[in-house]
Amino acid sequence: MKLSVTAKESIKTALAMTIAYGIALSMDWDTPMWAGFSVAFVSLPMTGHSLNKSAMRMLGTMVAAIASLSIIALFPQDRWLFISALSVYVGFCTYMMGAARYQYFWFVSGYVCIIVTLEAGPSSVNAFDLAILRTQETGLGILVYSVVAAVLWRRSSVGEFNAATLQLNTAQHELYRKSFDLMTGQGVADEVSALIKQDIVQQTLLETLLSAAKTDSHEIGRQRRQWRQYMGHLSSFNAIMARWHDSYTILKTVDKHQLIPGLSGFDDELEQRFKQIKRMLEYNSPTRLPRSVDLRPDKTALQNLPHFQQSALLKLHANLKELEQVTRALFSGTSEIRNFSPGPDIEPATRVRVPVAEFAFDIERLASVVQITAVLWLTFLAFIYVNDLPGGIFLIVVSGVIGMFLAANPQSQVSSMYMPFTTSVLFCTVLYAFIMPQLTSFIGLGIMIFAVTFMICYRYSSPQQGMGRAAGLAVFVTMIAVENHQTYNILMVYNTVLVFIGMFIVFQITAYVPFSPRPEQAFMRLQNRFFHSCEYLVSRLSATRSSQLSFWEQRRRAFHLHEVRTLPDKIHSKSKLINTREFPGSSKKHIDKIITLLQVISMRIQVLLGSRTCPGTQSLIDELLVDGQAWRITLQEAFKNLSDHLPVDDKAGFSSRLTEITGYLEARIEKVLKRAESKQLNETDRDDFYHLIGAYRGVSDALLEYSGNAELIDWEEWREARF
Repeated sequence: MKLSVTAKESIKTALAMTIAYGIALSMDWDTPMWAGFSVAFVSLPMTGHSLNKSAMRMLGTMVAAIASLSIIALFPQDRWLFISALSVYVGFCTYMMGAARYQYFWFVSGYVCIIVTLEAGPSSVNAFDLAILRTQETGLGILVYSVVAAVLWRRSSVGEFNAATLQLNTAQHELYRKSFDLMTGQGVADEVSALIKQDIVQQTLLETLLSAAKTDSHEIGRQRRQWRQYMGHLSSFNAIMARWHDSYTILKTVDKHQLIPGLSGFDDELEQRFKQIKRMLEYNSPTRLPRSVDLRPDKTALQNLPHFQQSALLKLHANLKELEQVTRALFSGTSEIRNFSPGPDIEPATRVRVPVAEFAFDIERLASVVQITAVLWLTFLAFIYVNDLPGGIFLIVVSGVIGMFLAANPQSQVSSMYMPFTTSVLFCTVLYAFIMPQLTSFIGLGIMIFAVTFMICYRYSSPQQGMGRAAGLAVFVTMIAVENHQTYNILMVYNTVLVFIGMFIVFQITAYVPFSPRPEQAFMRLQNRFFHSCEYLVSRLSATRSSQLSFWEQRRRAFHLHEVRTLPDKIHSKSKLINTREFPGSSKKHIDKIITLLQVISMRIQVLLGSRTCPGTQSLIDELLVDGQAWRITLQEAFKNLSDHLPVDDKAGFSSRLTEITGYLEARIEKVLKRAESKQLNETDRDDFYHLIGAYRGVSDALLEYSGNAELIDWEEWREARF
């Protein structure tokens, strides 16, 4: 009989769990359930994923052991300093969990420290032995599962990685095709927006698979530098496509083929490049090498356009040039990875230098620190002041461990944990009360551990059921409480149930710390912060290019720029939790449109800030300083209005002011440019100036479109109290 992949992976996890318990019991280790925990949480379908997670867990355990012993040694007699130090360390780990890399390492570093310090704190004499024992048991679980995964049904991630790479190439080809059609007036904007989001999701998956493939494939591990460069080019492609998609609006009525005569040849060339990249990803040699593309615009036709359309076309032209360069780099990188000779006329893949963003605190990550600190202090105070608290120290431990996960993943709702935990507790109660007392040897115990672990892993096998799998395995290894000298007490079941009830009560209280968990209120709160940051950044445009910001002004600017970059994605994640059936005045379509426009405003604000640093434009800016200031003040007032209350109070007045300023600036720009040309203005400065005024126009147009769509949502309905 041929076993399914799900059955094979469930068997591997169950076998490793049984072996880990067997070894721990044979060595007479205390609480061997920690070896079971390690197996439960490092088991993943791909061998490379499991090995990477095992390494992170082992390293995190070692760091946590050192931190735990340090806290116990520094504060052995003062419980308030003890819990304060533990809260600071766990809060730091929770904050770091919000970063893109090493999330599992920081999770393990935090929750193992909670376990060791709280279990060893009341008896600090045994702290060192306990820390070493936890490290040994964690290492045992990791080692056992790694050996089982390497020997039994070894599943390399290379095949899935190659398939994902091909799928991403196909998706990017389709994204380019739809975007080009939209640019020429034949495509649908919603389709392009959906493809951009899909492309980002697929690239995130590819990065995860690459991390695993570098571990379980010698070939990909040897080429990790080339693959990192390739992933950098893919990220550049995504950014370029998003900017390209954002440059169509003002050019809808313009014949792009007339303005850029080489546009058809550009399209044919990029179509061929995508096809050749696909051939090389399939290990076939390319039949055609990249060729040069003439993208020079027709200057005569360009000068006949209004100034704002000239700026939009120059922006479009710059995006096309970037797209040509990044597809050439993708071709060269694929050729290098697949060991095909690129030809004498093809430059080697350029090294991608990712700009390092300025450090800025993230409010959501700081909120997660406040939340986990509240969980630790609330349970610690209950332990001290509530007599005969069910579970005692165990309530603090389990609340802290699961609380770290919830605090770092605000999209996970506490209510989603009720059913998995309730089902697991009832099932394990039956095992503890009726099955385990009948077992007289490890053979029977091993069969039970294997069977139950297999059932849990098989039942919750999909990634979407991760909470059910984690709850099932965690409750199972906790409630069976396997020891060499096994004793049974029904009070243990009652205490465990009360501990979980107390844990959920704590989570429901701290869910409102420091912000309301209601998704619609979180949506509005994040949106208000977004517009407040936009207001600040626009207000700083009045500073001249030569002005030097103070240290604190630099930090403030970096913070608001971080807010503008990241908040649209955070708002999007909150929107997925909004139940529109409870809000008749809102629809999913209108909410999605609002999110898209927030992303557009974010992108155009960043372009505007970048345009301010273009060289050679300062003299032209000074010529238009008064008019540009009026435009800036109008935008600033609109952003302030939106940050205070939604939507814009006087949309008609706001629109008319922007239209009046735009029309007036068209005439002023003509005079300024003629005066500047008499002073031999070079073409680069002229282009930079057009990019600047195009950025201003882009922000105001996006803000007008947002104001119109915001009126379609009943925001007052969202503010009403609900029970």
